[in-house]
Amino acid sequence: MKHYNIPVFIPHLGCPHNCIFCNQKKITGQANPCTIEDAQQEIERHLAFLPEGEKEISFFGGSFTAIPVKEQEEFLSLAKRYVAEGRVQGIRLSTRPDCVEPQTLERLQRYGVTTVELGVQSFCDEVLQKAGRGHSADCAVLACKRVKEAGFSLGIQLMCGLPEDCLEYDLYSAKLAKELADFVRIYPVLVLWETPLEQLYLEGRYQPLSLEEAVERTARMKEELSPVLVIRTGLCTEDLREEDVADGPLHPAFGELVDAKVYDRQVREWLTGKETRGKTLLIVAPKGEHSKLSGHKKSNLKGWKQDYQFKQIRFLEGDSLHFSIQHE
Repeated sequence: MKHYNIPVFIPHLGCPHNCIFCNQKKITGQANPCTIEDAQQEIERHLAFLPEGEKEISFFGGSFTAIPVKEQEEFLSLAKRYVAEGRVQGIRLSTRPDCVEPQTLERLQRYGVTTVELGVQSFCDEVLQKAGRGHSADCAVLACKRVKEAGFSLGIQLMCGLPEDCLEYDLYSAKLAKELADFVRIYPVLVLWETPLEQLYLEGRYQPLSLEEAVERTARMKEELSPVLVIRTGLCTEDLREEDVADGPLHPAFGELVDAKVYDRQVREWLTGKETRGKTLLIVAPKGEHSKLSGHKKSNLKGWKQDYQFKQIRFLEGDSLHFSIQHE
């Protein structure tokens, strides 16, 4: 069954720190706190057009469990009513690793929360400290374990390209997330205006990843995380306006670029040592994966045909992915 999130953004409500990269007003498009009335209107608006499927009310954009308990319970009571009426099937929220004490998780259980996403960003202390996160890697690991032990589905949000970050740290964070999470999001860092990171950038003390670097590192992280589901890679122009970004790897099809890179490496590894000149590469894959395999603007198909001298490359629909080389 198709899954849909009904997003309710609570920009920067409750967040006890100003992280170096963060400007929730830019990311959510909201400057003012979300009221209960705002939340109800947004939920109703989405329910009016969403097709049949499993729906979760999703409190995003801030550290939900750090806002005053009274406000948490007002939002959760609203969401719980929709669950009781059968109009939605679950409640999801995002928060910080240092805001999930046992009593907090008990509260979320009482209101029927199903999924908790933790903005971990990195499991490396050096990166966390430089980013101004205000908590340690050990705190993040403990928070993940608490969420899982309390029976919630756990999502982990990671970033790559933060100050002091490197590929080795990215892969370490991905490896830990693989052991802990039910699903993961990966966001390469964008330099947003009106953030501490922007100031470092303007002073020449920080340089964001290029698009090519961001795609490569995100793809490597996604490979490391397999078989854990990566539900999102990168912010895109649907999430924020280009004019809000000072610099960084913003691309309207970032996720497609990452998937193409993963498949490109997979196919090339399989082709190593095989005779390919003048032959046909047959790729069997689920129909929804054909465009990802082809690459953005068919970049993978063009590269494979040129580098391996294939006469042609054909796709067939199948339940699982496999390759073969055929003689004409």
